[in-house]
Amino acid sequence: MTVCIIISVVAVIFFSLIILLIYRRKSARKFLQKISLFQEQIEEFFAELDFLLNQFITKEQEEEFIAKCQELYSEIGRYRIPKKNAAFAEISKFKETFKNLQKIILRSNGEIKRKEKIKNLAQKISEFFNELFKLTENYVSHSAKLQFIKKWQFLFLEANQTEARDEDEKFSEIERFKTVYDSLHDYFENANEQFIQNESLKYDALFSNVDGKNLDFQQRTAVITDEDRILVLAGAGSGKTLTIAAKVKYLCEVKNINPDEILLVSFTKKSAQEMTERIQDKLGINAQATTFHRLGLEIIKNANGRRSEVSDENVLGDFINNFFENELLNYPELIKNLTEYFA
Repeated sequence: MTVCIIISVVAVIFFSLIILLIYRRKSARKFLQKISLFQEQIEEFFAELDFLLNQFITKEQEEEFIAKCQELYSEIGRYRIPKKNAAFAEISKFKETFKNLQKIILRSNGEIKRKEKIKNLAQKISEFFNELFKLTENYVSHSAKLQFIKKWQFLFLEANQTEARDEDEKFSEIERFKTVYDSLHDYFENANEQFIQNESLKYDALFSNVDGKNLDFQQRTAVITDEDRILVLAGAGSGKTLTIAAKVKYLCEVKNINPDEILLVSFTKKSAQEMTERIQDKLGINAQATTFHRLGLEIIKNANGRRSEVSDENVLGDFINNFFENELLNYPELIKNLTEYFA
């Protein structure tokens, strides 16, 4: 009787162990299947995340993606994955990524904005250099320098405020722009010097035969320089008239300027006549030199339609004396201004 009971108990235990083993095997198989499913879903998660991170992610896209992946994150949280499991590292990476998803997206959006800003900046810098190289194909005057510098000053500020990194493709170009812009005055000065040298060599035949004479480098510099205002200091017999004649020849033959658009003014009638003869007779250019007085009379004549007579020098004095004696009291404001002036 006792033996039968023992045998029955052993049989129950044995069959219970078998059932438990079968259950555990089924559970383990289901667990592995679940882990495999998690791995597939995690792979899809990272693939979609990589795709999203290649573009700017809007708030709506961010919320939609987080909501979509929240169920997977919650379900994985209900399982205890042993460290020795091959999927442990992958699942841990997913959990950590999902927890920091908002930070990752924020950082990605910031980097996309930064790169877009770098791209736009590089495009503007390319336009800057294209215009700079085009400008320095000729002599750059002082006013043109200032205008160019002012035009691009905001780009210089933008370049200094933009976070450009060594690894950026356009980093060296941005640094080059900042260096060039910061030393534009020197850049233009060197460019002008180079232009004068190149122009002197290019038109050496012209400068070597102006009225049978060869211009030295200082004279050539005065001719080629296309500045807003040029002051040339030269002594008697140093070739001032020759240089002016060469300037006219250079403007007409090289720069295609109409001789009628060139104004030559001198202090004396004799020097104006000498200049006209040299340019017209010896260079064959129909440019006319004049004096300051003659120029003034011509301007008045063109404005009034008649030639004005030159008044006697005493006429102006008589006019002023008459005004002070008879008319001044009629202008109280003028009296006040004259009193302050003479005081």
